[in-house]
Amino acid sequence: MNNTHKHTHALEIDKTYLCALNNVPLYKASIEKMQGCWATVQVKEAIPGPNAHHYKTGQQFEIKVASYEFME
Repeated sequence: MNNTHKHTHALEIDKTYLCALNNVPLYKASIEKMQGCWATVQVKEAIPGPNAHHYKTGQQFEIKVASYEFME
């Protein structure tokens, strides 16, 4: 069964956002695809800090949108 939940403040495909988790900025990423509560992101730049080594430019993965904060 596919998830078709729609967000009222949907992220825009191909737009780059600063992505943070629990108020900690992690990376800048573009939104490649949206499907319900999930988004496929592509890392454009890791934010310096203790988590930077987890993210590489060009890396793609899926995230649950509600778990992150997105800033333009």
